[in-house]
Amino acid sequence: MLLNHEYTLPEKLFDWPSYEIYKLEEVLKLCDYWNIPVYQIRKRIYERFDELTNIHIWIETALEELYGAVIEHTEDYLYQNWDDFENPEHLSGKIYRMKMHWEDFIDYSMYSFKEPLNEIDLFDDKDIIAERILNKLQEGKNDKRNSIKKA
Repeated sequence: MLLNHEYTLPEKLFDWPSYEIYKLEEVLKLCDYWNIPVYQIRKRIYERFDELTNIHIWIETALEELYGAVIEHTEDYLYQNWDDFENPEHLSGKIYRMKMHWEDFIDYSMYSFKEPLNEIDLFDDKDIIAERILNKLQEGKNDKRNSIKKA
């Protein structure tokens, strides 16, 4: 997989241990699926760091770009299907919070996502993913309401 991007990735990235390269490969596969070009990730890294050869920075930045693309698609899906959701204004507010506080939703130590994205296969159809995220956000609201009633 990294060979698909060997001309856009720094050569030194290939010197890292194979399990680290595998992690980067997995994230880049998702980025390819979500139409996030490697040069966009490279540009973000270059804007923030002097070092382009740290594989962890590549993985973290790719996850951030991926998260942004998923949330943006979810937001677009909500607006296109506004009338299909109960209390879409509340969902819109939750999406806004996810956009502003993305670091709360990415687990860098595990190179994965936290709630509500952690159980969603990001290779599924993008609209199905958006609907699952919105449903999870809606469930979270209902759970909080139910726990308040019980108290």
